[in-house]
Amino acid sequence: MRPVHPARPAVFGLPCAASVAELPEQVDLAVLLVADPLPLIGELAGAKARFAVAFASGFAETGRAGAEAQERLAEAVRRSGVRLPGARHPALAPAAHRQRGRPGDP
Repeated sequence: MRPVHPARPAVFGLPCAASVAELPEQVDLAVLLVADPLPLIGELAGAKARFAVAFASGFAETGRAGAEAQERLAEAVRRSGVRLPGARHPALAPAAHRQRGRPGDP
């Protein structure tokens, strides 16, 4: 795990790179813990990151402005080649919602 933060030298005792481009190896999975992941998509694409997961809010669930922000993010992701699953992706659904059948069913 390699944290990236533009202003902190370390996070939880781990040294930070100031940008994705400064990481010493290719990124397999980026976990984005930011309010707006859009600015990072181009940086991830430039570093040839293959996958990202964003923990963010303020998109279509908040209304028109959020839906427009969501569409801008989706378009940037489509252009970038980075795979970013959406909030309704089955892999991100709680386990109870993924369950097929009822408990005790064969």
